[in-house]
Amino acid sequence: MNNDTYVEKNGIELVKIMEDIREEKLASNTISGGQYARLQWTINKIKNSKIGNMKIQDITKDDIQEFLNSVKDLSDSYIKKLYEQFVQAYRRAEIKKYISYNPMYEVIKPKSNKQTKIVEALGINIQKAFTEYLNKVSIENEPYKNIFLIQMIKNLRLF
Repeated sequence: MNNDTYVEKNGIELVKIMEDIREEKLASNTISGGQYARLQWTINKIKNSKIGNMKIQDITKDDIQEFLNSVKDLSDSYIKKLYEQFVQAYRRAEIKKYISYNPMYEVIKPKSNKQTKIVEALGINIQKAFTEYLNKVSIENEPYKNIFLIQMIKNLRLF
């Protein structure tokens, strides 16, 4: 659905906008090195697809929907990351007047075919008992001792 506003073609590729946004986030310290690498991996997934090197003005809602529907075998969280890349890129393109209509208004984020994993935290008593065990056991008997301790102290995911 385009309105009658004329937008001069600029020839910018979708992925170029995504990469520019990623670089701006890094320069402004809103993402870390690890987040930068994850964004790069996500952008590469899009880049290696049919729409990866297309000009942003040439990509239709159907092209985006087809791409997102093709990745339903990935996890919901990864589909969300891909979807967000499109949302951010098209929002930027709209602001910069590269496009007259944002097709993301019509794109539906698909759900994964994978079953969502239920993650449960350790109970406080179990965590205490595990920490006490790790503090008593030698590193030779429990080679991952320090890793487990750091993960629990920093509230990191174990798996």
